[in-house]
Amino acid sequence: ADPSQTVGAGKMLGIMQDVVAHYSDFFVAYPWEKLDAVAMPNSFSGGFGPLSTVMMMMDIFDIDEDGHGLSGSMQLASHEIGHQWWGNLVEMKDEGAIFLSEGLAEFSSNFYFEKVTDNRWPFAANNLSYVYTVPVDEEPALASPFVYASPYYYQVAYQKGACVAESLRTELGEELFLEVLSTFTQRFYMNYANIEDFFDVVEEVVGEPMDWFYDQWFLGQGPARLMVGAVYQPQGQTVRFKVAQEEDNVYRMTLPIWIQLLDGTYLERQVVITKEEEIFDIPITGTPLRILIDPRFRQLRRIYPLLPGDLDLNGLVDGRDLVEMSYAYGVNIVVSHQGYEYFIPNSGYVELADLIRDNALPGPDGKVGLKDLEELKTHFGQKLEP
Repeated sequence: ADPSQTVGAGKMLGIMQDVVAHYSDFFVAYPWEKLDAVAMPNSFSGGFGPLSTVMMMMDIFDIDEDGHGLSGSMQLASHEIGHQWWGNLVEMKDEGAIFLSEGLAEFSSNFYFEKVTDNRWPFAANNLSYVYTVPVDEEPALASPFVYASPYYYQVAYQKGACVAESLRTELGEELFLEVLSTFTQRFYMNYANIEDFFDVVEEVVGEPMDWFYDQWFLGQGPARLMVGAVYQPQGQTVRFKVAQEEDNVYRMTLPIWIQLLDGTYLERQVVITKEEEIFDIPITGTPLRILIDPRFRQLRRIYPLLPGDLDLNGLVDGRDLVEMSYAYGVNIVVSHQGYEYFIPNSGYVELADLIRDNALPGPDGKVGLKDLEELKTHFGQKLEP
């Protein structure tokens, strides 16, 4: 055999063994007697996870001695292995249950990647790709059987599905969320289930109604659209944080907020938003440098500054916002190719620097360029009222 293929095959075997061990701990023990890995021609699309087997394109086995290719191999293998639980152990009862297969398999892959690398990039990539490439008025609801026929099948079934699962993890806490998944797999072990069955288990474990979560994420369309701003009030050592939503698009969620202080430390806080407009006074110790809204992408949301150009959310459009813009300036996050839009990962992207569309229509478009810089300059010197 080609020595390079031998190296890759050995590393893939190690990945698969580790994934199975983690999933057996997260959910229930691996249910089948064996797990075969099949390398398919590169014309094969990605991967496939039939019972006790994962089939993946040959390129994904190309992991060299230095680990090049390891990240992509981990993500694809862990997704396809996830189907041994989501889609094989628990099968979909109807076509409206795609979340129980592709959504939970993609979540499992992202969750595994986070645990073994301490990196949440797959969650962020899924989040931003769905938010920036799916038009709300063309999106099928996650619980709809029409997801299969949508040109945005991948973004809704895989990416939104994974992020909705992550949102549920955020709302319940990790321990309770994993209890939900474990209880669900045991309840429907080698059986069929649908979304209603899943939420029956959610409400049983949580002990309270969760219809609000089901309605907004499984029956609704689009992400939450949050307009945010903050003002530091030194006399009371508080940050007054304001969040507004559109009247016809009000979401309920636990929203993480990070406040970076001048000494470089971060204060991590959470607020629960339920209404069209809310104000929170957050006590702090020290002087704030900037505020980050959900920086680890735990919720599906698009963020806009209440004061256009206030990228650091300190209540003033100033030179620090120009510095923030410099990190994102000239970076294309969404590109078009052959009629489709693709999300291009870039760690320098600053969400709030995306102020205006390239074609001058209102709202962000996933790109940061000259028009965004001009928009920032237009608002330079403005202040946000407390």
